[in-house]
Amino acid sequence: MVNNAGAAGPGLLSDVPWPEQQRYLRLMMTSVTELCHRFVPGMAQRGFGRVVNVASVAGRIATRGDCHYGPSKAYLIALSEALALTVKPQGVHVSVLCPGFTHTDFHEVAGMLDMKRSLPSWIWYDAEVVVREGLLAVERGQAIKLSGRVYRWIDPLLQSVIFRPLIKAFGPAPLDDR
Repeated sequence: MVNNAGAAGPGLLSDVPWPEQQRYLRLMMTSVTELCHRFVPGMAQRGFGRVVNVASVAGRIATRGDCHYGPSKAYLIALSEALALTVKPQGVHVSVLCPGFTHTDFHEVAGMLDMKRSLPSWIWYDAEVVVREGLLAVERGQAIKLSGRVYRWIDPLLQSVIFRPLIKAFGPAPLDDR
């Protein structure tokens, strides 16, 4: 099972009505949780199963203005890691795939093409690379997979006690609540 729901979504502090906010949260978190609730127990009973939940590098660190997307992906990371620990003894592998910037239609649909064009090409990965790495990770039973060499190199810096406060203080301009 591959759970790849995702959208840029509304800003949490924007004037978007709460029902739309709830729909976004259902898409990003509740739908994945429900699918795992419905299908993983059967996989565990059969003694075999594979689950890939697609999160994002954005779920690995909080940044100014990202009050919905990153936090929802952080939930998927925590959920997937806990599920992996829970069902691995029954032969079920759960992996959370955390890609960085990936060439898909995500940025076009979200109206973020100008942002995409402004970023250096070396931080972008083809979707085929991301998919291949995610499928390999779940077969190996790797609970968390950061896709792309650049992101695997950067992530320890993002998590470090030295860089984490700097990123929070001086990170990108707010995206969520413009």
